[in-house]
Amino acid sequence: MTEITYSLFLIGIGILSLFFSIKSLMNPAFAKKYIETGPKAWLGRKIFGTEKVSIINRKIFLPLGIILGLGFIFVGVLLFIL
Repeated sequence: MTEITYSLFLIGIGILSLFFSIKSLMNPAFAKKYIETGPKAWLGRKIFGTEKVSIINRKIFLPLGIILGLGFIFVGVLLFIL
């Protein structure tokens, strides 16, 4: 029973990560708004500035979010099957 719960949790987290990463890549205004107002981007804004954080986000963190989202979905499906 707990394996099913874990697998559904991993699949849900993977879908959310994949959704927001793809949405941020497809809609730069959404990513820019999050960078300007999000509490997680506060330190990056303070050190690098909004434009540089936007470039770093687009080149590093969004592809990483897609890879991690697909990984979570894959592990969740494997856990569900096994």
